[in-house]
Amino acid sequence: DLDALPMTEEAVELPHCSVHNGKMHACGHDGHTVMLLAAAEYLSLHPFEYTEVIFIFQPAEENVAGGKVMVDEGLFDQFPVDEVFGLHNLPGQQFGHFAARVGPQMASADMFRVTLSGRGGHAAWPHESDDVILAAAMLTVQWHTIVSRSVDPLDAAVLSVTQVHGGESDNVLPSSVSLRGTVRALQESTRHHVEEQMEKVSRSLAHMKGLELEWSYERRYTATVNTPDQTSLAWRCAERVQGQERVDQTPLPLMGSEDFGWMLRARPGCYILLGAGDSPMLHHPRFDFNDELTPIGAHYWVEIARGE
Repeated sequence: DLDALPMTEEAVELPHCSVHNGKMHACGHDGHTVMLLAAAEYLSLHPFEYTEVIFIFQPAEENVAGGKVMVDEGLFDQFPVDEVFGLHNLPGQQFGHFAARVGPQMASADMFRVTLSGRGGHAAWPHESDDVILAAAMLTVQWHTIVSRSVDPLDAAVLSVTQVHGGESDNVLPSSVSLRGTVRALQESTRHHVEEQMEKVSRSLAHMKGLELEWSYERRYTATVNTPDQTSLAWRCAERVQGQERVDQTPLPLMGSEDFGWMLRARPGCYILLGAGDSPMLHHPRFDFNDELTPIGAHYWVEIARGE
C-alpha cells in the first residue's frame, strides 16, 4: 500500500516531516513500499530458483478499499497468481517480531449513517415537538446492547457511534439528527447479524416515536482471513529471518481492518504483522515509521519468494 492519510503531521522537528498540511504517512505505507522495492531489487540482482513473483503496489488503502477495486478490475486476471501475501508494521508489538494467525487476522469494517427526522420546536415546549435528539440518544443505547446482549461473548464485534450532527441553537429542538459510525466483526455471520439488528432496532424506534428514518449501511472492508498452508509458509519464512522465538503463531486478532482482505477472498494467502516497537500508534499525528524495519521486511519478502 502506498497512500497517505488526510491529517497534519506534528513531528515538525524531523527532517522528513511532511511539508503538505493535511497529508502525512501516518501508517507506514511509505516504509512498506520501500521494503517491497528493496526485495524486488535484490531478486533482480541475485537470481535463483523461484516461481514467478508479482509485486503489488496498491493505492487507496485508507477508507476507500483500493484493494477491492484492484480485484474487481481484474488484478488476478491480468497477473494470475496462486497465492498472495501482505505485510504491515505494528507499533506496540515487540520490535522485529512477526505475528500471524490462521483464520481472521483483522476485522471487517462497515460504515453506517442514520438520520431521524420529525417536528422541531422550542426547547421550552418539548411536548409540541418530536425531540429527535432524545430519540438519537435512545437509539445509540439500544444499538450498543446488540453487541453486549445478542453477540456470542466468545465472538468479537465492535459498534461505535463516531459522529452526531443535529441542532444549531441552545433553545431549539431540531427537526433532524444524524448518527454515523462503524461496525467491526471477525465472522461474516456476526457482521450480518449486527447489521440486521441495527436496522431492525432503528426502524422500530422510529416507528414508536413517529419519526422518519433514513438508513444507510455500507459494507466497506471484508475481514482479513489467513489460510492455513500459506500462513505456515509465512511462519517458516519469518523464522528464517528473525528466528523461531520472534514469530508469534497465535496472536489475538485485531479489530482494525485492512482491504488486503479482498485479495485474500480472491486467493489463499497470509497477512503478517511486523512489530515496530514502542512508538506512537498507527494514524497518530506523531507516528514515524521505524526505518530499521526495512531490511527485516525486505528479507522476509525474499524468503517468501524462495518458498519452502
